Amino acid sequence: MEGRQLKAKIDPQKIYLLRFILEASGHMAWLSTLEPGVVLLRTSAETEPLVKKIVEELGEKIGFQGWL
Repeated sequence: MEGRQLKAKIDPQKIYLLRFILEASGHMAWLSTLEPGVVLLRTSAETEPLVKKIVEELGEKIGFQGWL
């Protein structure tokens, strides 16, 4: 299984919400905070499209500002 890393800019006060949703969804990604508002999502090649879709669909709720 090939590992992937995604970086996203989100509202720093909403990081906990994204972490909770990803963990509740079967640990599809492991989230690390790199700096306030920038998170690193570690996932697999198989689940990467679904992780991206989840983050993008949560958009306003987590203050998603884009991929880095």
